[in-house]
Amino acid sequence: AQDAKNEGIIIYCIGVGTKEGELIALSVDGKKEYLKDKEGNVVKSRLNETLLEQIALQTGGSYIRANPIQFGLDILYQERILKMAKQEFQAKLNKRYTQRFQIPLLLAVVCLLIEACISERR
Repeated sequence: AQDAKNEGIIIYCIGVGTKEGELIALSVDGKKEYLKDKEGNVVKSRLNETLLEQIALQTGGSYIRANPIQFGLDILYQERILKMAKQEFQAKLNKRYTQRFQIPLLLAVVCLLIEACISERR
C-alpha cells in the first residue's frame, strides 16, 4: 500500500464475505467442487476488514462493507469516484490544436510534379 501511495494511486476496497470464511465453490464438468491449494487442502476465503481498511486509509481511499442488499459499488462510485473524476477533468481540460495540413500539401506538390512531367506534344 505504501508503494501505491508513493505512486499517487488511491485504493478503494469493498469487503465481501464473512470473518468466519466460506469455501470457494467451483463447477468442474457440471460437478460442484471446492478450490484447493497446491497441497490439496480446501481453500477457505475469510474477510479481513482490518487489513482492507488499513490499505484504503494509507492510500487516501475508503473501505465499504458489501451486504446482500447492496454490494457497495454504487456507493463507491457516487460518493468517491464520480466526485474525483469531475475534479480531475476540470483541472486537466484544455484545448490542443493539431495541424494536419501536411497531407493536402503533399497531394498538391505531387500534382504539380505530375503536371510538369506531362508533355504538351500532340
